[in-house]
Amino acid sequence: MTAPMTPLGGCGGLPYPFSTVDENLVASGHWFAAPSQQNSAAVALTNNQLRLIPWRNITPITVQAVAVGVSAIGDVASVIRLGVYLDDGTGKPGQLFMELGTCPTDTLVVTPAALANVLLPSGLLHVGGAIQGAGVTPPTMFCNTQSDKPAVTMDISSGANPTAAASASGYQMAGVAGALPQTFVSAGPINASTRLFFRKS
Repeated sequence: MTAPMTPLGGCGGLPYPFSTVDENLVASGHWFAAPSQQNSAAVALTNNQLRLIPWRNITPITVQAVAVGVSAIGDVASVIRLGVYLDDGTGKPGQLFMELGTCPTDTLVVTPAALANVLLPSGLLHVGGAIQGAGVTPPTMFCNTQSDKPAVTMDISSGANPTAAASASGYQMAGVAGALPQTFVSAGPINASTRLFFRKS
């Protein structure tokens, strides 16, 4: 059976076949994970590195909070600064849609950041965050190591030959120590990005 098509904007505006669940089927006040419902790995992340992973949001959805999971704590007062970026039309993050605030990474207690009923648009989005204030001991975060399904094609390398064991699930940008940048400038692919949880309004 052929998967249905959805006219989500993305790489060249082409439609995507999809098999993901419509997040609007989640009950009001309940949580869902973006992009993947499955936690893939616990990964020690790099301080001041913004990591984003693609997520195809099938229909617009309003959310009231966002949260992450910490597997091993980082420096005291360290945080992860979260955000959503729009696609640039080539499958990479482009312009900042919204900064979502921060969650502490110096505790194992899940501590959501409240949102003022943010309407997330449909289409190919890029979600994630940057660890900040963890110059000595960065936290280990529960991460996704796969992009949304069906998989988004990743620009792995511009070299003469690819790395045979290369793995990519998103893109990273270094030097993000304060507010998230308005324009994402990729410094290359990454193989893990913090898994985000959204609470539906």
